[in-house]
Amino acid sequence: WVAVRESAIAMGLLVVFMLLGDKVLYLMRLSERSLEVAGGVIAFAAGSANQLMRSVIQNTGRLSASSITANGGCIELLAGTVKNNGTIEVNANGAVGNGGTVKVVADHVELGIKSDIQANAKTNGNGGSIQIWANEKASVAGHLSATGGAVSGNGGFIDTSAKQLVTLDPALKVDTSAKNGRYGQWTIDPLQLTVDAPSAALISSALQTTNVTLDATGSACVGGLANCQSTQTPLVNFLAGADITSSNPRTVLQVLATGGAINVDNHIQAGQVVMEAATISVRGSIGTTGGAGSAIVLLGGQINILGGLGSNGQTTSASSSANATGSNRRRRRDADGGLGSDNALYTSRGGSILIASTGDILIGSQATLTANGLDGGVITIVSQSGTVTQQGVVDAVGTQGQGGQVIDVGVLFPSPFCQCPGLCHDGGRKVRQ
Repeated sequence: WVAVRESAIAMGLLVVFMLLGDKVLYLMRLSERSLEVAGGVIAFAAGSANQLMRSVIQNTGRLSASSITANGGCIELLAGTVKNNGTIEVNANGAVGNGGTVKVVADHVELGIKSDIQANAKTNGNGGSIQIWANEKASVAGHLSATGGAVSGNGGFIDTSAKQLVTLDPALKVDTSAKNGRYGQWTIDPLQLTVDAPSAALISSALQTTNVTLDATGSACVGGLANCQSTQTPLVNFLAGADITSSNPRTVLQVLATGGAINVDNHIQAGQVVMEAATISVRGSIGTTGGAGSAIVLLGGQINILGGLGSNGQTTSASSSANATGSNRRRRRDADGGLGSDNALYTSRGGSILIASTGDILIGSQATLTANGLDGGVITIVSQSGTVTQQGVVDAVGTQGQGGQVIDVGVLFPSPFCQCPGLCHDGGRKVRQ
């Protein structure tokens, strides 16, 4: 062990515990004890790659590098296995200061139900950073927070990553909120991710207090650990019935599967929804919480819309929501094949929908794309080099004011059900090839 003097701990400078030599203690326990380095650095690591893979760090106590006068400090845990069921904190507890950094790097990471990891700013400052990186598997429970200050500041960043599998406890709490600033980001990035009902409930809850990114692109190996490789194709599947619902208009759900596929068979609602993949298929629906700032963005090589996209305005409590299922507000009438009127009682203008592809775009016969509201919103459909096949309903209706816009860019096979009328002024439809 490297010797650490009591004076170094009290001064809040640097505390390093390192495993050295061949006769190494591979299991280190921090049991119900407190180690505090005010605003400084606490680091646990092993002396070589072989020792690192066999070492275990287990914390059930309290590790603190918080500060009441400056930014929060830094705590790093580097081992073959890291288990935490205690408190790890790098808060800025004074009038001014940003949250610090917590970094956990291991082949296997286990955060138990009593795990509490904090990188918060108390008053004026940004939330810090929490990085949980597993080169094989991670199980995440307890509480993770990187909040902005109560007076000013933005939320921080939380990353729970694993090359093979990330298991999230249904009761996990994640918070990167900011009372008077921008919300922060929580990123989950295994290579393949299936969103079932418990996962959807967890994401729904998290979207109340943080932006959420589901990233299946497969980040680079971290921390110099071995056994970190994968040949899997990025894939995110949203299962039917595993609905994601958030009422917070300030948060964003981002889904990334670059070079892979995203399949949406459920209903999704968030302030904004952004998806990017080689292939995107929407058989369920995507909606927003409503309003001019609401947006749905789909970016891919091939995009198939067989369900609904709805970035409509907010509605009064007396009217049915146009957002929860992305449903169209002017569905076809069975008798004559025309469109019924939109009877929703909107309180804001429609949002925006962008569908951009390097290849083909299919909007199926049962698909609906709507950006309706007091004033109509904007729907843009762009294909760089493919074909846009439009067989569904595309609307940007203004029920009380101006109609919106529908912009098609590509080789287009249009549908007659593509309209953007308004009570006062019609909007416009632009077709470009």
